[in-house]
Amino acid sequence: MAETAAELIRDGKDVTVTLTDMDKVRFEACELIIKKGLNTFLEVGQALAEIRDNRLYRETHKDWPKYCKDVWDLSKGYANRQIGGYETITLLRNKMAPIGAISETPSGETPAKNEDVCVTCEWKKAMANKAKGVKIGMAAGKCTRPEGLCEKHTNPAPDRVDIILPINEAQTRPLTKLKDPDDQVKAWGIVLRKLNEDPKPKLTAALISKAVKEVKGEVVKRKIKEVKKAVEKTSLLSKQFKNQHQVMLDIIVGEKNNDWATSKRKEVIKWLKALVQIAESDD
Repeated sequence: MAETAAELIRDGKDVTVTLTDMDKVRFEACELIIKKGLNTFLEVGQALAEIRDNRLYRETHKDWPKYCKDVWDLSKGYANRQIGGYETITLLRNKMAPIGAISETPSGETPAKNEDVCVTCEWKKAMANKAKGVKIGMAAGKCTRPEGLCEKHTNPAPDRVDIILPINEAQTRPLTKLKDPDDQVKAWGIVLRKLNEDPKPKLTAALISKAVKEVKGEVVKRKIKEVKKAVEKTSLLSKQFKNQHQVMLDIIVGEKNNDWATSKRKEVIKWLKALVQIAESDD
């Protein structure tokens, strides 16, 4: 038994391969979570992350890809996407918690709104009912309560909102394409805004992808602005070079905005690299 790495070393064991007792306990616990079902993607993502980051597979496998394939029949890419999904939701939960009540729904539907609490209320009647009443928001029905709509509709809480989170890896995948965590949070803010504006809101991967694309456009604009400012500021470049750099930058931005319709992206990159090679050459 070896409880610590120091004890492993004392016993002449290779700590880069041999697991401590605690490592073994955690390894078994993580694998048990994965065995229970790959559909619980948050728990699975967390378990995979712990195994990968701490190399808990090291006694039986030399590397992460081989462990994923041999034990779970998963590609490294799929396993890493599960981990990315878990990390993204953890980020969103931590960032969004201060401004709203986190709601993790089991389906693609958004959390119930005020009108949904009327389903079992005795005062809710169909619109065709002869009783007098007030239309309940966007719900199918009316409230026949003598005093009118209850406080759930007339006095909504102004300072707290329902914050929903992605419900599967497919919904987190577009967000992971944004490398800056703040950009991921910004994109999710756009998703929440669009859900709030939609009379029949539903959380989908397509909606999230649109939000990510919107943020990506802002990221590109920000990077272009930073590059322009840096090139213009430096005294190590000639005025002619700065002017031509601006021309080339405008052309590249135009191609990107046009989805590379007139020039192929790979070809553009190839010839830009050729220019760099010429500039780096001492010949």
